[in-house]
Parts: sequence; C-alpha cells; structure tokens
Amino acid sequence: MEPFIRTKDLVFYNLKQASKSDFAMRYLRLVKKYQKEGAVPELNVPKEVYDELVEAVDAITDATNESRAKTETPELQEVAADRDRIMQWLVRQTVQYKLWPLEAEQEAAQRLQPVAAPYAKFYDEPMGQRYALANGLLLDFRKPENKDYITKLGYEPYLTELEELNTRYATLKARRSEKRTKKTNSPTTAEINRRVENVIKVINSYADATVVLQPNEMAKKFVLEVNNLVEEIRLERRKKGKTEGN
Repeated sequence: MEPFIRTKDLVFYNLKQASKSDFAMRYLRLVKKYQKEGAVPELNVPKEVYDELVEAVDAITDATNESRAKTETPELQEVAADRDRIMQWLVRQTVQYKLWPLEAEQEAAQRLQPVAAPYAKFYDEPMGQRYALANGLLLDFRKPENKDYITKLGYEPYLTELEELNTRYATLKARRSEKRTKKTNSPTTAEINRRVENVIKVINSYADATVVLQPNEMAKKFVLEVNNLVEEIRLERRKKGKTEGN
C-alpha cells in the first residue's frame, strides 16, 4: 500500500514580502506545467480557480515591487542627494571658516558662522525635513545684512543651485504624493497576500483530494513538487535568518 501524501502547508505570514512573492511566482510556474486550456484537469482545478491564481500572483508581484521601492523614488533621491551635497559644502565652508585661503574670505565666513551653525547637523534629519532646512538656510543667508559676505565668498551661484534643486525636490514629491493618492482605493498588500494564500490553499486542496479520490501520477507528481518547493522556501528562510542574525 502506497504511503498517503498531501501538500505541505507553508506558514505564509512568517515570510517576508519578497519571499511571499517569490513563492507565489514559483508556485504559479509549477501549476502552469499542468495547465491545459485554462484549467488543470489532472488536479480537477477549474478554470476560474486557475485564473484567480494568475491574477493574484500578478497582484502580489506588483505590490511587492512597489514595497521594495524606497520611500523616495530614484529621481527624488538623486535630486535630494545633489541638494544635500551643496548644503553640506556651504555649511562646512562657513562653520570651518579657516578653510578659506584668504584672510578676507575667512573674515566673511566667520561673520556668517552663527547663521550656518544651526544647520551643521542637518544630515541627521530625515530627508523630508532637509527640504525645510535647505529653505531655512537660503532665507538666512540671503538676508540683506549678509549680502556682502555672500558676495565676497562667491556663494550666490551655489545658493541659486540649492534653491533650484529644492524646488525640483518639492515638485517631484508632490507628483509622487498625487500618484499615491490615486492608489488609495487599491487593495492593501495584506489583502493581496491573503488572496494569494487562499487560492494556493484551494488548489492544494484540489490536488490532495485528487490524490485520494482519483489517484493519478500527474497529481502525485504535483504534490511532491509543491512539497519540494515549500521545503526550498523554508530552507532559504532559515539561511536568511542566520545571515541576518534572526
């Protein structure tokens, strides 16, 4: 008598989002091997269930790609980095006024030192806060009483570029917020994850029932392949846990 086999359960919520998406895509590729004309006859999986799997995997892939992206878009990050470099240079050259080669320049920078000093640790602030700090530096440096010092140090081109970059940063951030607002009615990542997990459980149930009630080699092979996939994901998770110190 052949030993009873059934699909192994994978504790989906224990996985990180990237691993959930990876498992879902690999599971779909596995099911596709047995798919015929939109259904999976050897597993008794109807077309609508197969279609639900395809749609759910597409959804989790999109959601994971979005969650993998950093809070700031690459373009936004680049603009912010350029702005921060200019601001850092202006603050450093002013606070450390002895960096200037000429005595007149050192004197001008020393006069501006109290203005720049409050911004010396701006890099410790979140990226969004740096936008406000850059605006503050611009306003403080451009006060009428500082005009001669700015001119003597040749700061104006740097201040102009700083202003342009900060304005561009604000524009990009507003555009990103607008895009996110349009997505507020979309399902959450947690809802998408549940959808994927549920349809996988349904297909596994069909496979398990087929192995018991209508045994065939294709169904048995599918169950074994699913179990191998589950074990691979578990092993990968354990390896990552050791690497990350979890």
